[in-house]
This record gives sequence, structure tokens and C-alpha cells, in this order.
Amino acid sequence: MKILIKKATILQPGQDELSKKDILIEDGIITNIAKAISDSDATVIESPNLHVSPGWFDIGAQPGQPGYEYRETIASLGKAARAGGYTSLATFPRTNPPIQSRVEVEYLQQLSDALPITVYPIGAVSQDLAGKDLTEMIDMVHAGAVAFSDGRKHPIESGLLTRAMEYVIPYNSLIIDFPLDRSLTAEGQMHEGKVSTSMGLIGIPSVGEEITVQRDIQLVAYTRSRLHFHAISAAASIPLIQKAKGDKLSITCDVPAMHLLLEDKDVGDFNSHLKVLPPLRESKDRKALIKGLKDGVIDHISSIHTPMEVETKECEFTYASFGSIGLETAFAAANTVLRFVMPLEQIIDKFCSGPRQILGIEVPLIRRGAQAELTLFDPDIEWTYKGTKHSQSVNDAMTGRTFTGKVIATVLKDHLSIN
Repeated sequence: MKILIKKATILQPGQDELSKKDILIEDGIITNIAKAISDSDATVIESPNLHVSPGWFDIGAQPGQPGYEYRETIASLGKAARAGGYTSLATFPRTNPPIQSRVEVEYLQQLSDALPITVYPIGAVSQDLAGKDLTEMIDMVHAGAVAFSDGRKHPIESGLLTRAMEYVIPYNSLIIDFPLDRSLTAEGQMHEGKVSTSMGLIGIPSVGEEITVQRDIQLVAYTRSRLHFHAISAAASIPLIQKAKGDKLSITCDVPAMHLLLEDKDVGDFNSHLKVLPPLRESKDRKALIKGLKDGVIDHISSIHTPMEVETKECEFTYASFGSIGLETAFAAANTVLRFVMPLEQIIDKFCSGPRQILGIEVPLIRRGAQAELTLFDPDIEWTYKGTKHSQSVNDAMTGRTFTGKVIATVLKDHLSIN
């Protein structure tokens, strides 16, 4: 199969000067990059203001398979990911059974092998995600697990986290922690602030994140291991992480795309699709997250893709489950806000190089002889998102919103997915 990309502005990691060229792909390999290429046998992709970068990567998307196929299969997850511009995902282990041994890691890899997307399993830290006993972490490393986490539910208990961080040191792996201490307000429904008070809802205070971030930083300093903070949302977390990085600790972090665009006031009509973890916070938090990205404190923009069955969302706000899908809109949501404050190359870095560097995965390059792994997009087009066309779940916080920036297509090897 031949694919010819015409007149695309190429964004390449470490490349300061942007260039507009044609790219020819034959049987999954980039065979030519030039100002003008003709090939009558090729499938041509041509669009005004077309941009191309190495394929995007997401850390923390949650599959439903195995066990929760009614929420999301690996196949539907892959379709949603490709529609959002992703060619690779590192997925969380909160399945049934959890991804907690060599068997589950290999099963997940087998499921994804036939799909035009690369899935990197993240193994569970604790057995059955119960927060008590460590899993077979070393076996999972050898099977292909790229990191370890208990997902988006609660922080890992201090003793267990310390042991887990010590276990992964010889393998240069890392732990991914979700820094939100729910024990402060186990019944919390949204961010604690003026809006939650006016709505009569129990709040989730920012301090629950701040104290977990501070604790984890101290444990990294103690163990000299590696740790990634997933889905930070509070302004107070930024200076803590910035200082830890300045102290040369091996710490990275990501921010949900949704939290760059939306705030707690957007929940004011009791829209259960906006009930997410971490909760949408105040304007000062959102602005601090944007500044953290601009200053290089935040390494990755994540989707926090969390599919849920419709019955758990189409109900009273207090009874609704937490979570929203997000793979199809993460770039659009982030770009809509960030295009005013950051160069496009820096925005794309948070989707492309940043997440791979966190996990120690090689960043694909756009050059002759390289395997094709590309995302094609228009950063300036305005469009209205009418809801998911690909995910099996419809718990979607972004339905009906207008964005700037849209994915045109993805290419992985010889597979082309066009939106």
C-alpha cells in the first residue's frame, strides 16, 4: 500500500525550523520526503493547512476489556484513539481481572496486536487493586509492562508505594500515582469551593492532592526511584513538582486536557458528564496548569479516558459515577486554550515526545527509512464536536463544544485512518 501526504507542515522533535513537504509511505515505511512527489498508485491525503507530526501517545486511558467489554473493548478504544490522533496508548490496569500478572499483560498485547494502534500495558501495583499486597511486578516487566499504577481511584498507600518504587529501580521502570487523597472527603462530588457550596454538594478539596504530591516527592527522595504524577489539577501542586525537578528528583507529571478548558463553574447545571476525577477546579487552578505547561513543569497532556455505562451517568449528580471519555477531543480541547499562550511545537510535544520520554519509549521520527507512525491535523480549523462516533460509552463531557484544531488522519505502518 502506498500513501502520499501532500504539502504538509512537518513538526519534528528537536527541529526548530518548520518545513512544508510531501511524504511518501510504501508498505509502512517512509520512502521519500520532498517538496513535490507524484505517484499515481498512492492514496493521497491533501488538506489546506495540513500539519504532520510523529504519532501521538496517551498515558492512562482506561480500557474495559477484559471484564467490562460493555464499557469499552480494545477495538473500540483503538478507534476512539485514532480519531483523536493517537497511534499509541499506555493503558491503566483497572479491568476485571486487573492487569496484574504476566498472563494479563500478554493477553492485552495479543488483543491489540491485530489493531492499527500500539498498546503498552501498565501493570497494577497492588493485587486486585486492593492496596495491600504487591503484584508480580518483575514478571510483568519481562512480559512488557511499561509502568505500574493502580489507576484513577486513590493514591497508593505509603508503605506499598515505597516497596513498589524500590522494586522497579533495577528495571528503570516507574510508578504512576494518582495524587488525590479521597479519605479527606470520601463522599465528595466536585471541587470544594464556592460553586460546590452554592450547589449544596460535598466538595473534594485541593489539599487532598497537595498533601499526596508532597508525600510522594519525599518518598522519591528517600528511594531515589522514578515516579509520575497522573492527572494533577491543583495550583498548589505545580511549585512542589517544579522544586522537586529542580532538586534533580526523577519526577514527571501530566494534566488532563479537560482541566485546561473547563472549571468547576461549568458543573453548575448538575451535568453528570462533568463529574470527573480529579474534579474540575477553580479558575486559578486552571490558569496555573496552563502556566505549568508553558514553563515546562508539566510533561504530558492526558485524556483521562474513562468509559462508563450509561446507567451510571444518566442519573442524579450525587449518584453518578466519576469519569468521561476523552481520547477523541483531548488535542482539540487543549489546543483551543493553549494556542494563545504556547507555540504549536510545544503543544504537540506534550502529546508526542513528552509521554514517550516519561516511559522511556523511543520517539518515532519522520525521515526516510523510518516506520510510519504519524498524526495529521489542522491546528486552526474550527469545528463543533457532536459526540463520540467510536467509543462504546457515551459519557462525554465535550459533546456540543466548539474547538479550534482537528485531527485529519493517523498512519501507523501501512494502516491509514481518516476522520
